[in-house]
Amino acid sequence: MPIENRISQQSPYTISPEIAAGSPDPASAATGTLRRRGNSHALKKATASARFLDFNSQHAAGPDMNVLRAKLGNAEVVSALKACSFAGASSYFLSNEQVRAIPRPEIPLPAQKLYVGYNRVSQQLSHIATSLYHVMTNKAFAAKWDESERGAINPIEIQLAVIGDRLHVSSNFHSDKLAKALHIALGAEAPDHAKELERTSTVDKHAVRAATCLRHFRKFHDLASAKPIQLKNAQMRLAKEINHGMGVPSGTEDVSRDVIVKQGTQALETISRVLTQEAGKGFPSLVVHAPPKFERGADNALPPNVTETRHAEQNIEDDLAMNAEAHFAQAIAELGLSKSEPVIVPMAGKFVACAVCSEVELAMQMDGEGGVFARDNDAYRFTLHRSSNRVGHAYAGEVQHLATRGLHSSPERGTERARTIRDNFVSAPNKTMAWNAPVATAMIPNRTDSESEVLTDHQ
Repeated sequence: MPIENRISQQSPYTISPEIAAGSPDPASAATGTLRRRGNSHALKKATASARFLDFNSQHAAGPDMNVLRAKLGNAEVVSALKACSFAGASSYFLSNEQVRAIPRPEIPLPAQKLYVGYNRVSQQLSHIATSLYHVMTNKAFAAKWDESERGAINPIEIQLAVIGDRLHVSSNFHSDKLAKALHIALGAEAPDHAKELERTSTVDKHAVRAATCLRHFRKFHDLASAKPIQLKNAQMRLAKEINHGMGVPSGTEDVSRDVIVKQGTQALETISRVLTQEAGKGFPSLVVHAPPKFERGADNALPPNVTETRHAEQNIEDDLAMNAEAHFAQAIAELGLSKSEPVIVPMAGKFVACAVCSEVELAMQMDGEGGVFARDNDAYRFTLHRSSNRVGHAYAGEVQHLATRGLHSSPERGTERARTIRDNFVSAPNKTMAWNAPVATAMIPNRTDSESEVLTDHQ
């Protein structure tokens, strides 16, 4: 099935009876969403071009716990919570004690790093992610949001990827606000703060986040105001660096440098096109993904202060796997590739992938296991590219759903692999990548170098 930029109507989605009858569903009329069964939603808007896969903008909080206790009795509720009965077959929940049981030597604040070759794409994706987060959460932009939205939006994390000539984006929460956030970010005045504010010598995470946000927001505006010649220069630098063996994606040892360069330069063009040409056209090259909607009842209610979602990168990866052959066919046609050549998928966000997402992505790349990024797939081949192999934190207090389709095309085998990952984190963390893996101070953003345009010519 071809991937359309305006409509995503994929099995097992079903159109609600109200829409089928021509009468808009009151709950969906404001956003034009389609009701769905399965792990994603689709959005169809005749007047909007951005493709929106998805979700609920609020996590499922479950029924009121006092009501549950009145119905079931406090002992039964407490027993159910201790048993984590609210976590399903392809989801998991970690307590604070379980997270602390994973030894993670803390490392100092990571140094600024030079982004070269394909990592230039990753850097730009990080700049966009941070900027979207900034306008969704910073009080300076409150007037740009509706009264009901002000102070109520927190995506937690935003991840982006380029697939073919489409820019894909998702967040842990409030994904339905991402396209509006991009409009706000592009319409904001270019920052004019002192460059000194973009650096900090302290390891205080709040100071680091503030400095990083200022730097990324300025870089985002540089991208949005870039002239064609600046894009061409960036593409030339990327090509030169890759041809010198700098910033070459892992897993592409058998791929010609020309093919890698072709995809990298196209990725830069795609990002530039979305930011410089598509704001007034509904972002036809932007694809927004969101977590699935979770139904909760008295027998599996979430405890107080526990959230539920699927992380941003896995939302993108789940759709990539669900529609792998269509994505692959479209990408190789757009990029001028043969069926034997892989489609490189650069992925980056405000933060590095968390411990569980890192584990899931490793499993997706294992040959012989049927994951979406496995190199031995005969029907299609996608190669995941991240600019860092640093393993992020494991987080307590949330039910995380895993992208089972990205782990295997068979639902049964995908769920089985997800269950193995879950069980390892819950009861055998020594089997995970996170075990003894160095970790940066809590929630430190991806570190990027503002001067990465500089190329040291290696002869």
